[in-house]
Amino acid sequence: MFATKVSTALLTEMVGRLEFDDEALRWVRDTLHASHAVERPEHEEAIKRHQYGARMPERPELARVMAHC
Repeated sequence: MFATKVSTALLTEMVGRLEFDDEALRWVRDTLHASHAVERPEHEEAIKRHQYGARMPERPELARVMAHC
């Protein structure tokens, strides 16, 4: 337990010393935005499947029809 706390404290201190220039921060921001854009439709489909259960078809054109049932 003590070693874990020391390791965590040391890691926290080391990470706190990191510095990033504007280019690196732009890259991180752009990469996170791109990742979010890819994952968002997948998450929305998962939410719909959860909400509709087995009734939710995988085909979008059928999903629109069933949404009105």
